[in-house]
Amino acid sequence: MEIRDVTYLEAAMTVLGQRQKLLAHNLANVDTPGYRRVDVNFQEAFQAALAQKEIPFHQERATFYKADGNGVDVDSEMALLAETALHYQSAAQMLSLTLGRFQTAITGRSR
Repeated sequence: MEIRDVTYLEAAMTVLGQRQKLLAHNLANVDTPGYRRVDVNFQEAFQAALAQKEIPFHQERATFYKADGNGVDVDSEMALLAETALHYQSAAQMLSLTLGRFQTAITGRSR
């Protein structure tokens, strides 16, 4: 792995962290009439994070709306939260391993 890989992992973790916040926000508004869920397009957000720009988010068109116009489905949001958490955990583990290799290369000792 190279320094570039650390940058990519950090950007991915930034986007995934932002997505977790948005998904939690969606769940917090599950009973808000007319609320439209928000999310990020990972590819767009990843490029923005690499360029150190603000991460774009967008309102989603729901596949269904409740009678009050709310488009948040709790089961879908929970599944997306779990998936995003798994991706974040994987990126964090990869980053930790990469930094450990750099430390070994610099000091000659493993952690």
